[in-house]
Amino acid sequence: MNFRKLFLIAIIFLTCGCHAKLLQIEHFLESASKFVIKHEYEAARHLYEKASDAGSAEAKHFIAWMHEEGKGVEKNYDKSLEWYHEAARGGYKDSQHRLGDIYYRGQGVEKDSAKAFYWYKKAAEQGHADAQYEVAEMHREGVGAKQDKAEAKKWYQKASERGHLRAKMRLGKIK
Repeated sequence: MNFRKLFLIAIIFLTCGCHAKLLQIEHFLESASKFVIKHEYEAARHLYEKASDAGSAEAKHFIAWMHEEGKGVEKNYDKSLEWYHEAARGGYKDSQHRLGDIYYRGQGVEKDSAKAFYWYKKAAEQGHADAQYEVAEMHREGVGAKQDKAEAKKWYQKASERGHLRAKMRLGKIK
């Protein structure tokens, strides 16, 4: 068998494996959400952990939420923060936004507007409207970021385009 055929076969196997893994993760997440709706958090956590083990950042976000809220596990801000960081590093924009909130407000951590800005910006760059608004606010106020009205206006515009009402109001007032 020549190299080209071997390469194509390898690509097919890898693609099929990835697709199967994604389907498995989707199944775990969908099933877990049904348990959450029924307030059966232990069962949901078990499925979120399976999805997390398979590489799902979304599952890690929900495990973080469960620790933060004490749903199916004992309330534990340290574990919650660890899981939010895992999900955020995996690119999950809701976790990035949540970390921005946590650091901005100092919830279970020392208040740190620079860290808040860092995480808000990560989520904002992925199109998270609330994070885009927060980035704009931080630029407008000069908190955690350089005060810059042009940057603030840019981020208000982005949030506004995603339907963020407060961003639309701010955009109308900024000069």
